[in-house]
Order: sequence, then C-alpha cells, then structure tokens
Amino acid sequence: GHVTEKYINFIMNGNNAVNVRSFDNHKPNVVVYGGGLLNNGITSSLINLSKNFDYDKYNLIIVDKNKVNQEFEANIGRLSEKAHVVYRNNGLSLTYSEWIKYNRLFNRSSVEDIKTHQIFVAREWKRLLGNTQVDRAIDFGGYAPFWSYMMAFSKAKRKIIYQHNDMQAEFDKVVEGRYVHKKNLTTIFEFYKYFDYIASVGKLTMEQNKKNLSKFVSNDKFVYVPNLLDKEYLFNHRNNPQLSIKEVLGEEKLIIEEASEFGRNMLVGVTAPTKNAKNFVTIGRLSPEKDQEKLLFAFKEIMMQSNDQHQLYIIGSGKEEKKLKTTAYVLGLEKNVIFVGQTVHAMEILDKCDLFVFPSNHEGQPMTLLECLALQIPVVATDIPGNISVLEDQNGMIVDNSVEGLVGGMNRYLAGEKIPSSLNVDQYNQDALNRFYALIE
Repeated sequence: GHVTEKYINFIMNGNNAVNVRSFDNHKPNVVVYGGGLLNNGITSSLINLSKNFDYDKYNLIIVDKNKVNQEFEANIGRLSEKAHVVYRNNGLSLTYSEWIKYNRLFNRSSVEDIKTHQIFVAREWKRLLGNTQVDRAIDFGGYAPFWSYMMAFSKAKRKIIYQHNDMQAEFDKVVEGRYVHKKNLTTIFEFYKYFDYIASVGKLTMEQNKKNLSKFVSNDKFVYVPNLLDKEYLFNHRNNPQLSIKEVLGEEKLIIEEASEFGRNMLVGVTAPTKNAKNFVTIGRLSPEKDQEKLLFAFKEIMMQSNDQHQLYIIGSGKEEKKLKTTAYVLGLEKNVIFVGQTVHAMEILDKCDLFVFPSNHEGQPMTLLECLALQIPVVATDIPGNISVLEDQNGMIVDNSVEGLVGGMNRYLAGEKIPSSLNVDQYNQDALNRFYALIE
C-alpha cells in the first residue's frame, strides 16, 4: 500500500496524500506512570483506579516502558478498556552535552538548572505523545527516578507523586545484603519539591512520611488518597465460581487451572480447604517486608498447641519463595502450608478461608485488608500504621508485630473471639474518588 512512501512524502515534501485526523476530545489528559505493572498492590490499585475513573470528564493515559513478558501483558489486560496505554521505546533524544547534564542530575541527585530539564522532558513527551498535552501528571509508582523526573519537570497543571509505603522504611530496606531502593529514592526525594502533592495512600502513612521526609518538601504538600476497590474482582466469584474441588489420587484438590489437549487433561491444583479444622490465609508479594516467615513460625506454634490439622494458604509470588518453602519444610509444616503462587482467583480462595493473617512490617494502605473487609473475612494484623489506618477501631484485630503477637491473635480467634469485618465498598470508593479528583481539578 506504499504507506512508508506516503508518510515520507508527507513529512519531507509536504505531500497531503496522508489523511491526518485529530483525536482531541477537549478533555484534560491525566497521564499516569503505573509503577511497572508488576504483580503487586500498586498495580492492583492502578487497575482499580482505571475501572472507577471518570472518562466523561478526563482522558486517562497510562505510560510505561514496553516489556515483553507474561506478567506485564496480563496486567495490561486487566486495565479498563477505556484507558489509553502508551509504550515507551528507546531512550531520550539528547546531544552529547545534554547527556552530560542529564546524567549529572541522576548521579548527584541534584537539580542545577530547572529550565534545561524542562526542555528535555518536553521533548520526550513530544516524542511519546505527539501533540497530546500532559495536563495532569501522576507518578503512581513512586520508585522509578526516570518517571518521577518526567512528571516533575512536565508542564502539567497538576503534578502528583504517590507514596504507597513508609518511604523511609523502603529507603532503609536491605535484601540479600544490599539496599534495594536507596539509590533510586535518594534521587526521587530530591524531586519531591517539584510536585504539587505528595500523596500517601493512608492517613497514618502520610503522617509517618511527613515526619520522616519533611526536609525535602513543605508539609502542606503531603496529602492522602486511599486506593480504590474493584467490585467485580471482589465479588464476581460468588455469582460465577471458577474453582472446583476434585479428588486426585485419593486427595481432594482445589483446581485452579484446568486444560485439555488431544485427550490429555492437565490440572493445576492445591490441597482443598479442610472441613475439620481452620483455614488460615495470607496474600501478598513474597518479600522481606511482608515477613511471611514470621507467620510460618507463628503457625508452627499454633500447630504445636493444637491437635487439629489447620491449614495455612500463602498466596503470592516473589524472591522469598524458595526461602519460605525451606523454612516451612524445616519446621515440619510441608503438609499444612500451601503455597498457592500468583493467581487471578485469590478472592475466591480467600472467601473459602476462615481467618486472614497479615504479618507485614510496613505498609502504605494494604489492599488485601480492604478486600478482606469487603468480603467480611476476619483479620489479624500487625501493629503498624498502614494496618491501623485501614482497620481503625472498627474492624479486625491488631496485635504486636512479633511471632508472639500473631500466635496470640490466632489463638484468640480459635478460642471463639468474634472479629468484626465489614466495609461499604460503594461509600468507600466514592470518598476515595472525591479525594483523588480534588487533587487533579
């Protein structure tokens, strides 16, 4: 069809053979970097925002580096179909002298000339979005210096960066002997002053971040905007269950995936929830700050004190998986601890369990606790600001952040103590949306 020829003639020679159409619908463009679209709470929050977003008033444009992997593509597929996704390929278009200035900023974490970086950023947005304007710029992740840079030095009317955690704790986090976020956050903290709002996802988390990071930015910029919930994701399984229980080699299995090819049946299943004891569950990325190892030690204590064959479901994936499985084996829990892995059926499995136990050491606003409240699953959670901000005095049981604290909470539940758990999802989402729109107006 001579498409390339037509475009070259249009660009180089002014030939009008190409039909140019404008897609400007005169709505403000809210441009969001979503945090990499990994399997984590930030991605869940972004997906929920995309599904609750007011597309009649704004355009939502989600930007990210183009990645070819199953995890990224699956999460892209979970976004609202109304959201626009733009992929970034290649690097910045800079001259040699400009590269020196750009690299000096990131190496020294110091901004020497604001206007220079505004020019760099405007050029890159032009490359990515053409004539589409960045009217509102949101770094929804808060961990990637490049995207913080792109939002902070844009010409957007409102610029917002999210804090999904206690960021000082994230700054200090060590995994396998190295600081995993220290270098990136050193740079990002220096960018805070160029944003209009620093948005934590919980009130107590905001207070913690304000206390620890006020040297980087004035206190009046710290706000909080709760994450949104996706009602379809939460409740769809109750009307349309996807999981089934089948007997495999004399044992009941909860079938998570099932496929048939040329007469060959393939099943992926885990031990079915027990009817003769309690089914404990936790959901989250398998990483040090989530501290599922502490829960394993607590569960061992529970099993030693009980004659019942309780079960513990651990849903999620991450770098700590091998270590956690080794710990479970050493503790003799391999028959009672079920590592489910990453699954789209987390809510359906959660709904089949009796008690959610959350051993995390620091959180912003844990989505899994909100999901438990929505499903009315009782919760035992550690005494940290993020958990307290969700449960407050009305729901769940807050316990000391220790093995002993978790054991005490689980034993109180086993002894019959009632743990309240409820949430009006519609009202919660509306309140969260009101806070969000107040920032981008």
